[in-house]
Amino acid sequence: MAGSYADVAAYRFPWDADGTICWTEVGGTVTLVTSGSDKVKMNNELPADFYVPGVTDGRIGLYFPQLRDVTKVVYYGGTAGVSGGTKIEVSADTTDGVDGTWVDKGTFVKTTNTQDGHRLNFANVNATSVRAVRCHIGYSGGDIDKVTFFHVLGNFTSSTGDRLVVWKSTIDGDVIATPAYLDYGDVARSSVAVKRFRLKNNSITLTANSIVVSVECLSTASPTIPSEYTMSLDGTTYTSTVTVGSINPGQKSVDIYLKQTIGSGDAVGPWAPRIKTVTGSWT
Repeated sequence: MAGSYADVAAYRFPWDADGTICWTEVGGTVTLVTSGSDKVKMNNELPADFYVPGVTDGRIGLYFPQLRDVTKVVYYGGTAGVSGGTKIEVSADTTDGVDGTWVDKGTFVKTTNTQDGHRLNFANVNATSVRAVRCHIGYSGGDIDKVTFFHVLGNFTSSTGDRLVVWKSTIDGDVIATPAYLDYGDVARSSVAVKRFRLKNNSITLTANSIVVSVECLSTASPTIPSEYTMSLDGTTYTSTVTVGSINPGQKSVDIYLKQTIGSGDAVGPWAPRIKTVTGSWT
């Protein structure tokens, strides 16, 4: 258990920032969602922060830049009059969000329009080698014209690729870190906690160089969520970012210490900050 909530079963894809294409579709006509702020609204944790698609009866979907295994979906928004939920479909071969073969994964109960909605009512999709996922949306039948949560959880289908993954620290075993590994659970004000992790270079041919590691959060609070986290490479000196040198193909970094410092007047809630890495070059 992650405090008051069950452990998250998989990583939430940062689809607002990883090259994923978002679109809406009505009657075969596809419209791209190009605004970065609109994408953030659907992938953050704020119930009052939503995207208005203006779709009476259609779909909203995500086209991934590579195949992914989709474990779960969390959705809240208009469902075109579908009682209590939304129909979720996946495709392994679509090229535009309309063509290709789509597999109906069922109609699922949508989550609640609350701050903890992203930790409730997961739709168990359990689909492998997915290129795209889409939900039936709309505001016909008196439904709402908005999408508050469109979270997709899972992992990359291929175990290799030119990317970095979060790995357990040297004291916890040589295995990939689960989402719960960096979940601080229920925390109190005026508290400090430290966790450790490493980064693994999943490339089989390229070296990752000059990696800047930081924390970002799509939701807002006072003070800002990232300001409550600092990092260190030695467990003594903490700063807002750390720079890891080079990581050879298939190798791991040194341990990175992640300190959470909650002040006496800080806002607390089920926000989900994420580890951000910027790689200077791949050689």
